[in-house]
Amino acid sequence: MVRDDGTGFLELDWGTGSPSSACGIGSDNFSVRWTRTFRFDAGTWRFTVTTDDGARLYVDDELVLDKWFDQGPTTYPVDVQLTAGNHAIRMEYYEGGGGAVAKLSWEKVPAVNLTVSLTANPSSGSAPLNGVDLTAGVGGTATGTINYTFYCNRSDTGTDITPGYAAKYDGVTDNPKTAVSVCSYSSAGTYTAKVIVERGGAAAESRTGVTVSVLVPSVSSVSPTTMTADGLSHTLNIYGGSFQSGNIVQFKWGVGSGAGVWNTGSGNPPSISSTSQMMIGMNPGTVDDTIYVRVCRSSSQTTTADCSSGTQYVTVTAPVLVPSVSSVSPTTMTADGLSHTLNIYGGSFQSGNIVQFKWGIGSGAGVWNTGSGNPPSISSTSQMMIGMNSGTVDDTIYVRVCRSSSQTTTADCSSGTQYVTVVR
Repeated sequence: MVRDDGTGFLELDWGTGSPSSACGIGSDNFSVRWTRTFRFDAGTWRFTVTTDDGARLYVDDELVLDKWFDQGPTTYPVDVQLTAGNHAIRMEYYEGGGGAVAKLSWEKVPAVNLTVSLTANPSSGSAPLNGVDLTAGVGGTATGTINYTFYCNRSDTGTDITPGYAAKYDGVTDNPKTAVSVCSYSSAGTYTAKVIVERGGAAAESRTGVTVSVLVPSVSSVSPTTMTADGLSHTLNIYGGSFQSGNIVQFKWGVGSGAGVWNTGSGNPPSISSTSQMMIGMNPGTVDDTIYVRVCRSSSQTTTADCSSGTQYVTVTAPVLVPSVSSVSPTTMTADGLSHTLNIYGGSFQSGNIVQFKWGIGSGAGVWNTGSGNPPSISSTSQMMIGMNSGTVDDTIYVRVCRSSSQTTTADCSSGTQYVTVVR
């Protein structure tokens, strides 16, 4: 028997009866073949067969479902990938005994959709940036367990799993999923973190940027802010921020060799006790000066952008030495009331020194008086000369050299034991 069962889906349930008793077909032990050509859109199509007893389904003469055995009413779905266009559908069926059911329908399976978002925490910071978390959240219609693959720096758009991933979790149900402290970035730059997820036969990827900036040290203060120019090494404490291993300290002085430019201190590397404090040995030199201080990222990173402001400084003051007198010349003078040149010999003579006299007779006797011939003419640290009025009477005039006109205590002056004998 050949008949047209219409253009719709098959929805045949004969129960225990015959599909056509008029044509001599019994209620059991018969078979049927349905054929149809149908135009399909491209995609995945789900064919659903319900049969009692056996059935086979062919698409373009390819067997896609084979349930050829006695059974009660049972439903079977099968997915078939089709191109756009006409396709030949054939269903074969047999009824052995009992009830008889033959049904066939089809529908397009919605495309599986899978999305993923990725965040980094922190997403920015100063180098080295360690302990960055990557968190992926999965969306879409795909179902099932999820495979997560995290990369710390991969910028392409592909979903292929390549070596070099930072963390991989397969067959998990966590959503979102965080890879904890998975990425570390040692140097400054812009990096692209990436995750690839796989679920239900679909794959998706997402990327996010991580910005790592240069960690430039800053200096807020130094201590001490004054030093004596004694040519010795002194400990300089430096306070600020962003100090780290590898930093170096530079100095800029105003007097002598290397003046006016930044010089790396010989005491490097500094001793760094925290991100906000370090100390270094500093030689202040031997002359009055202002020495500026800055901290730079490293010995090879000393541009202005790599260093602190360099506005902090140490004021260096050369010590005012106490002069000493070993002899004077001449040691005798005529009491003629005139000025005579007195040569003074000793040590630690320097600009600013003054000469004092103490006589025994007349006004001002018995105390130290600053000579009217000051300031003396200093030819070296061990010799000076000054005009001295010998007076008009026999006397012994003592001589001493003091540090300055305002520093004339006993501690500021030579011994005062040298003298000139004055005779008429």
